[in-house]
Amino acid sequence: MSIRGRHRDYYLGLAERAEPELHGPNQLTWLDLLEAEHDNLRAALAFSADTTRSGWTSADATAGLRLAVAVGQFWLARGRPERRALLARSPPGAGATRRGGARQGALPGGMAHVRSV
Repeated sequence: MSIRGRHRDYYLGLAERAEPELHGPNQLTWLDLLEAEHDNLRAALAFSADTTRSGWTSADATAGLRLAVAVGQFWLARGRPERRALLARSPPGAGATRRGGARQGALPGGMAHVRSV
């Protein structure tokens, strides 16, 4: 795996660890951490969404979609427009599952996403 792929996977893991914390007593700590890492999160999303790069697969799209879903609450809380724009551009086939299966759901505004069951 490329360095950029490992970078993306690291930030995907961070975002997925942060996601449930954004609804708990440590919310501000996690929001501040995601804010500090926002440039890295954006770079990881850009890597996943770059369908023109050599070696891009639907697994990259899936990872990008998972990352976008995981930081969605952060984007809402901090008033960032990235979520709507990224999910609107998600390539076809980006709906693969997280571990444990998945189901379709909807974010505010009717944007589909994958959520663990």
